[in-house]
Amino acid sequence: MRPLLAFYQNFLWPLNLINAACCVASKYAPPLAAILYAFWIKAISIILIGVYVEVFQSNKFYFFYNLGYSKKSLYAGTILIDLIIWSVCLSLSLIVFS
Repeated sequence: MRPLLAFYQNFLWPLNLINAACCVASKYAPPLAAILYAFWIKAISIILIGVYVEVFQSNKFYFFYNLGYSKKSLYAGTILIDLIIWSVCLSLSLIVFS
């Protein structure tokens, strides 16, 4: 788990800024529309950040390869962590703003 969090730390700030933007946007839209809008923004941003990491920071994978992690497991774990954080933040913001 610790190496997975170390990998997630590489792009923690951009993903959490997108999480915050989705939560703030949920204040101005109906709940179902806010969830759909936030989901698609989140999905597109995860793909773009994944492509960025793949193209520009691919040399950082060697550390994780030596620990026995594959790219697939790193990306899957990171997406899972990020979607959990996103769903908690979005749920709290929908509760607070409604």
